[in-house]
Amino acid sequence: MPSMQDPSFDPARKVHWCRDIFLLVDRLNQSTAESPTGPVRIEDPQLLRLTQIAVPTILAIASPQPPPNPAPPHIAEAIYLRATLESSGAFPEDVPLNPRIAFRDYEQAARSGFAQAWFKLGRDYEGFGDDKHARTCFERGVKAGVESCLYVCI
Repeated sequence: MPSMQDPSFDPARKVHWCRDIFLLVDRLNQSTAESPTGPVRIEDPQLLRLTQIAVPTILAIASPQPPPNPAPPHIAEAIYLRATLESSGAFPEDVPLNPRIAFRDYEQAARSGFAQAWFKLGRDYEGFGDDKHARTCFERGVKAGVESCLYVCI
């Protein structure tokens, strides 16, 4: 954990660490939550402390100033993770629930090379009833090797 707070520590490794923390929170929350959106309840004080480091870390990495063009892979993934926080409202004190901004972030992550974001974009387009754009996103995901996009394109 001290490495995560060290500004000189490899940012790509920080993103991977944060992703793992969020996956653990998701796994624990799936067994207790009634809804996939809304604030998560974390009763374990150690996990709560880890999330209190992970959320600001992702927000900082996802918003470099000035933004690089093209974005390195770890920044694209950080943008994707920020979008998942925006779309879920899991940590509203740090990242308010905002599907519209999440959609933009998913799009930015996908266009920056984080291929898993194509699936989220496709699902959002499906939700809007825009099957043409949804299919395009899923096809782009398939071309990039995203398995979750495959079932839709068959």
